[in-house]
Amino acid sequence: MTTEQLTAMRQALIAMDRISDADADCDFLNDSQTAQLLEAITTLRAAIEAETAQGQEPLGYWNAVQGWVDLPEETHKPAAWVYPEFWEHLERGNCGTAYRLPGGGRQPLYTTPTAALKPLTDEQIGMAFRKAFPVGGVVFTNGAIDFARAIEAKLREKNGGKV
Repeated sequence: MTTEQLTAMRQALIAMDRISDADADCDFLNDSQTAQLLEAITTLRAAIEAETAQGQEPLGYWNAVQGWVDLPEETHKPAAWVYPEFWEHLERGNCGTAYRLPGGGRQPLYTTPTAALKPLTDEQIGMAFRKAFPVGGVVFTNGAIDFARAIEAKLREKNGGKV
């Protein structure tokens, strides 16, 4: 199923839910029509759930102008940019604003978590040390490895446990 088809199904479900809600308030459908509507809603909802359960649903958001907008696949690039208070608004009102482009104070929003960096091996630290100090006078010792590990620990602390 294409994204466009899934979007059309979602839109139809929203419309049918609204009709059902309006009928509950105004009772403009007869019993047979109401039963048909509820059956169609159940069938459509099941079809959407079956399709998205297969992991084929793209990550996206609803935009009042464009409708359903798919976010890029796992590119490890920000899919959108948000202000720090975005999460507070989202929790309070289930609504927040995300932007396509970075701007002053906006933070990146990813579709997948960024991969944790692997710590350097002792050999890599030694190579970096020798590259930084190629001329004699500064001797590579285990203290250099300890210093590199301290820098990695500080990076982990600043980045929420990821280095």
